[in-house]
Amino acid sequence: MQLVMQLRAYCSTDFEDVIHLWWASWHSSSGYAHHRPMADWKQRWRDLEKTHEIVVIDHLGQLVAFAAVNTQTCVLSQLFVAPQWKRRANADGI
Repeated sequence: MQLVMQLRAYCSTDFEDVIHLWWASWHSSSGYAHHRPMADWKQRWRDLEKTHEIVVIDHLGQLVAFAAVNTQTCVLSQLFVAPQWKRRANADGI
């Protein structure tokens, strides 16, 4: 498989894909079933959008990962990779 990845700014049309990537990644690695409903995740994301610069990694139209940096503190507060891309040799390209 050809590895074609694009780092680009998050846009509002990414919202649903990012939310599902975030939720799936969290639950695939933490071993903890987050008790908050999806509506809470969506609201948390809307809050992040206000204070963070967000980039996504896109592979042939599929979101692979995202990162969010708080623009006031310069802190990387979110870095998540889609579960199917974790622990893969080609994920080094991320």
